[in-house]
Amino acid sequence: MRIEEIIKNEIEPRVPDECKRLGIPREFIIGIHGYKGSDLFGAVGHCEPVIKDGKIIGVELVIREDENRPRVARGTFFYLMKDAEQYYKGKQPSRKKSFAYQIKRGLEVDAKTILRKISLGRCGT
Repeated sequence: MRIEEIIKNEIEPRVPDECKRLGIPREFIIGIHGYKGSDLFGAVGHCEPVIKDGKIIGVELVIREDENRPRVARGTFFYLMKDAEQYYKGKQPSRKKSFAYQIKRGLEVDAKTILRKISLGRCGT
């Protein structure tokens, strides 16, 4: 699956709920897109602040194009959303906080998916 499809079908629909969960306005997330290649540190994505008149007015979430599995891209999205929240609050993003949020939200979504499959009788043994 291409990252553009994952962003459109898996990530963009989650933005309003994640913004609400983190207490940031939806408009603060200015854009979400993929990029080619990797950077020096092998990051799978980054949260790029958008600055106007010396003030952060929003962020762009950028996910590396080779994150072509929905579950992996979703994890990166959760990490970047925590970065966005910290920018919104005027703080420097914390890797520890963003990583912890990524793990927490990933587990919550996975558990919800498993429970839904069990309730529908679609969980194999």
